[in-house]
Amino acid sequence: GGGGGGGGGGSGGGGERSPEDFKDDVAALQRAVSEAARPNPKPNPNPNPNAEAALGFVLDRVTALLPPLDYGDAHKLVYRAERAALEQHIALLAVRHQALYALGVRLAARGDREGAVRELRRALAAADDYELVDAAYRERRGLCELRGTDFGPNAHGTGRFPHDEERGKTLVQLIQASLELGDAAEVCELFGALIQVVTNFDGGNDVIEGMRATHRKRFQAYMSDDGSGGVDAAALRAAYEALGDCEASLDAGRRHYKRQRVSDAIAAFKRAVLRARLDGRDELEARALFNCAWVLRHVGRHQEARVFLRPCCRLWHILERRESRELGPKRTERRKNYNQVLYDTAKNLMQCQRWAAAKSCCAHVRGLARTKQAVELCRKLEAPQP
Repeated sequence: GGGGGGGGGGSGGGGERSPEDFKDDVAALQRAVSEAARPNPKPNPNPNPNAEAALGFVLDRVTALLPPLDYGDAHKLVYRAERAALEQHIALLAVRHQALYALGVRLAARGDREGAVRELRRALAAADDYELVDAAYRERRGLCELRGTDFGPNAHGTGRFPHDEERGKTLVQLIQASLELGDAAEVCELFGALIQVVTNFDGGNDVIEGMRATHRKRFQAYMSDDGSGGVDAAALRAAYEALGDCEASLDAGRRHYKRQRVSDAIAAFKRAVLRARLDGRDELEARALFNCAWVLRHVGRHQEARVFLRPCCRLWHILERRESRELGPKRTERRKNYNQVLYDTAKNLMQCQRWAAAKSCCAHVRGLARTKQAVELCRKLEAPQP
């Protein structure tokens, strides 16, 4: 996610508010969301007609409380933004996501699937914004640790918000609504997004591979559905076939890039990523992700490149660790690829103004210090930050 515009207007109340007042406000909003999100008792489909209005009020209040902040400028976000503003955005964006998610689920439950899709998409955008601001804040803490100064606690903090898990939950709801709307191409895209999200989860490689396989099999089951599940399997198969062959898309992407047709190249590589992902061809998916990130980095779209580098890194790690007797020299090649992606991730983090994160990424690279480019990069990372 490229992060939308910054927050809305002023402080939503006269005078300076203390961190304690702010935390009380956020706690009240969280309670309102929990209240409105409570499922309806079965016989009565809508016993709480005020729930949607309550969630609308929460969303308006969040917008009023958000201090101005420009998400588009990574340098400003890490080095210039007021710390209090970052902390407030982190707390409020979590509430915004939860309120939009609850609203989407409510709309789906009463049959307004278009409305549900709209609000759930907004919930995903809020999670993207959250991740961006949270990363800038963690970078600030990391820089303090590097300099040996005390960063102190988050005065406005209201607890951890697991944005990847929340994204996963939202995508599951979006898939359901899109299946019911019969939007086959959208369902393919959403399953790809869900598999990407679980690839980014914390956890051992076996757990991640298991989750990826579960979602892939669910997609394949929908494609072979006999109609009893109410899914238009034929439309889904047609949308899947329309993605074309994975290797052909990779070749097309390279050709487009040679001719400087950047957006065509990115579209072809994304198609290759999606097809490989739905087919369970991990190595091809990793290569396609790498190509997406490579093109985006070359045209200076570093924040977008991160979105592809993160799952790419995890996949090469999985591939490199996958013990298999017939691998032999292939394992060495996979290790080389994993190191290359780690190296690119460290460079990309620097380009996103995240020096502390780049440093810790460099520490992970086995065998990297033996290459000239790596020695150069590590030396750069030892230099004083801007």
